[in-house]
Amino acid sequence: MHAFLTQKGYNVSVKYVQKIMRLLGITSVTIKKFKHYTNSKVKGVFKNMLKSMMLSILKNATILMKFGKQIILC
Repeated sequence: MHAFLTQKGYNVSVKYVQKIMRLLGITSVTIKKFKHYTNSKVKGVFKNMLKSMMLSILKNATILMKFGKQIILC
């Protein structure tokens, strides 16, 4: 705001602009910086659930295939 007023030719100080903005209830819009999260905040170690599910499905499929072959051969 101060830079805009000085470009337009008004001779005002930064504190004066702050005071006027405060009286009018005008606030500046600020963008928050990205906050990095670390793994240290994560409690416990989690195993890969998808991998364990896929392994169990593959085990069951191979067992069913073995039983299927035995049933067909009999």
